[in-house]
Amino acid sequence: MPRLLPESLERVRRGIQDAALGLFVTQGYTATTTRQIAAATGLTVGALYKHYPNKEALFAAVATGYQKRLARDEENNPLLAVIQKTRFPDDLRELAFAIRELISNNKSYWLLWYIDVLEFGSKHFQQRLAPESLVGSPALDRRFEELRKEGRFRVDPKLAFVMVYMHLFNYFLVESVFSAKQHYGVSEEEAVDAIIDVFLRGMLNE
Repeated sequence: MPRLLPESLERVRRGIQDAALGLFVTQGYTATTTRQIAAATGLTVGALYKHYPNKEALFAAVATGYQKRLARDEENNPLLAVIQKTRFPDDLRELAFAIRELISNNKSYWLLWYIDVLEFGSKHFQQRLAPESLVGSPALDRRFEELRKEGRFRVDPKLAFVMVYMHLFNYFLVESVFSAKQHYGVSEEEAVDAIIDVFLRGMLNE
């Protein structure tokens, strides 16, 4: 195979990864063959193996590549902008609907995650689960420290953030990826308001 310039090599590999992603999330990992991936990208199987030694290596590259795009692309990951100007916990509604957009805009990513759980025991996603990539951000770290000094929380602010983030994340994951609309029995707006109210004020009337 002729030696490609770095830009051309990246373009070819991105095309392979995009084709593989589409096949993985529609057919599943096991049912997808390297021959199908090669055909979808106009390559021979031999040429495909020049880029990735086996199907699992390609799967890992797809997962890593998608994660890197989410980490720097505010259009597909609106959480980035919310986190940079965080006012946690006073911006929980903004956080909630940024999570909704993140999940809705990237259904293939979450399906890929579930494929990894089923096929590889989360081998390729275990270091990429939300909100691991967020809680170490400088903006959040500064906010957590401010809240610790203010003494507003009965638990550590970082733990509180992770708890409410994961609750909202799982709510929208079920709503969007599993198409279980209104699975709380109320609209998204009502569900989000209730989740936030419970986290901020508790369930019981005092």
